[in-house]
Amino acid sequence: MAQEKVALVTGSSRGIGRAVNERLARDGYRCVVHYRRDAEGAEEAAGKLRAAGMDCLVVQADLGQEDDVNAMFDTVADTFGHLDVFVANAASTALRKLLETEPRHAERTYRESVLNLILSLRRAAELLRDGGRVVYVSGLQSRAVFPGYGLLGPAKAAGEEMIKHLAVELGGRGITANSVVPGFIETVSARRSLGADYAAIAERLVAAIPMHRSGNPEDVAELVAFLASPAASYISGQSIVIDGGMTAISTSWLAAEGGDPS
Repeated sequence: MAQEKVALVTGSSRGIGRAVNERLARDGYRCVVHYRRDAEGAEEAAGKLRAAGMDCLVVQADLGQEDDVNAMFDTVADTFGHLDVFVANAASTALRKLLETEPRHAERTYRESVLNLILSLRRAAELLRDGGRVVYVSGLQSRAVFPGYGLLGPAKAAGEEMIKHLAVELGGRGITANSVVPGFIETVSARRSLGADYAAIAERLVAAIPMHRSGNPEDVAELVAFLASPAASYISGQSIVIDGGMTAISTSWLAAEGGDPS
């Protein structure tokens, strides 16, 4: 068992996290399916992995609770004894304007996405074998204003900065640490955040993306799998944007061109 590759991906009952687990499993990893509340989704995700002959472990943890974070890593340690890849994907927040947020919303967001992220990174570092990988899933709200992300955007920016420090601190062990920064990815979370106007907003976004399509969880999973591979052993401390070229377009140009960069 000591030679088997093990990956822990938080928030992997659906969306990007689930796609990452499925992709890493194809590369031979034993995967940990983590969830907070979606037990049904987690079991469905695990069932798909098992049906394909891939081994996995399902763990429940509220990443806003320190005891839950420690229990999750203790379970991984007891089951596998080590980690080779840790993907910090899970995040939650109150989607509302910054001036409409309350202290309890900020406390929850920053406890999970900043304070307990530090705890998760420390626990992961203890379990990672030399040559391991850390990947943090951020988002474009870390560098631009998206309505409703006045709390999570800054929290994601903090996460990206922590990953740079982690890359330096763990570099001597051959462990890399990088962030991936997805743009418009079609997920349940995206639909929830854009609300009732999702279809209309998605159409405008796709028109403004040079690739003329939205991203999907599998696109992000391929990037994570690359960063976890031996081919990426000299890439560390980076934040890699995956957005179909959306951030390469200036807003003034889009306004002049009517929203279509082609």
